[in-house]
Amino acid sequence: MIIRPLKKPLLVLFILSIIITVALGFSNRIVCTRYTIDSEKITGRVRIVVVADFHGCKYGEHSEPILKIISEENPDVVLLCGDIYDDKLPFDKSNDLVRQLSEAWPVYYVSGNHEYWSGQIDSIKATVTSYGVRVLEGTGEEVHIGKDTIFIGGIDDPTYLGMDVVKSQANSILFPSNHYSVLLSHRPELTELFSAIPVDLVISGHAHGGQVRIPYLLNSGLIAPNQGLFPKYTSGIHGLNSRTSLLISRGLAKESTRVPRFFNNPEILSVTLKSSH
Repeated sequence: MIIRPLKKPLLVLFILSIIITVALGFSNRIVCTRYTIDSEKITGRVRIVVVADFHGCKYGEHSEPILKIISEENPDVVLLCGDIYDDKLPFDKSNDLVRQLSEAWPVYYVSGNHEYWSGQIDSIKATVTSYGVRVLEGTGEEVHIGKDTIFIGGIDDPTYLGMDVVKSQANSILFPSNHYSVLLSHRPELTELFSAIPVDLVISGHAHGGQVRIPYLLNSGLIAPNQGLFPKYTSGIHGLNSRTSLLISRGLAKESTRVPRFFNNPEILSVTLKSSH
């Protein structure tokens, strides 16, 4: 008796595995990535949620999936790390999201390159300010949360302004040594600048997670703006020196990008600061 190999079932399994891999790879389901940071400057607990690179993309009619995740995290403050608005897509989704966030939580915002490319950066800043959002442009302020105080500062994106202006903005922020300090900067690759600033945590976006990621092979992604191929700073947390860490969001951009995300789900960050004692 001749036993023939089961070619058809194997072919079906192969095709199914390809379909599942593609479906998972191109998934745009938002993930919430959580980090816990211990600090002797914190006595209780402070929770920060980070939204980056929204680009006016559509998540439901009124960004319901985004707002649901943030609500479940119960943040003390929400940080917008640039490119919340896009230079091609309409502003209505962005305005709607920012307005809803500002109605529920204290919100801080820094500019991104696409907001400058839109040619409407002044109008964007005026709009978010009208919602009660604090626009940071070489400025910062103390935020009191329970018995804790953190300091949040921010710098503009260097598009059109130039690095000299942005460096001047960064150096003009007086980060207190006795409170936990955070710097918002849209671009994560400015590590030399960050390392020279007396700040505890820098939070950025911009790199979109390297756009195309392959588990175990391209964990930092294929390409990122201003970093080129095989970029280093696209997601996660990086120690820059003994004091300063850099935290990068993969962001929420999807239909605004030329290259689709692959194994690179849109991301919201949730950061819990707690006492190291």
